[in-house]
Amino acid sequence: MKTKGPEFAKWITPLVEALKQMGGSATPKEVIMSIAKSRAISKDILEVTLPSGAKRFNNQVQWARQYLAWEGVIDKSTRGHWKLTSYGLKAEINDPIALGIISKWIKKHRRRPQSK
Repeated sequence: MKTKGPEFAKWITPLVEALKQMGGSATPKEVIMSIAKSRAISKDILEVTLPSGAKRFNNQVQWARQYLAWEGVIDKSTRGHWKLTSYGLKAEINDPIALGIISKWIKKHRRRPQSK
């Protein structure tokens, strides 16, 4: 699965799909495992760790979730629970739309003034 943009971009569409299939909300662990199962992610890939000790796959899905939260697709008000907003439940997210979301938020964050 090759997607232009940051590596986590390829998990945005599967993340929204997984949440929709799960009724619109689930724990991060449930969503991550659902994506891994539906996309047949190998155990080898699931076990790759970052220098911090975190699982790389989980980290990538969590970055996808962050951008969806900034976009208003996922409600970020409850820690430890991912929930689609009413907009997110209706939204049709595909790879080109996902790349647009990422591009939009990268530009917005670049324009922020640096605090001293």
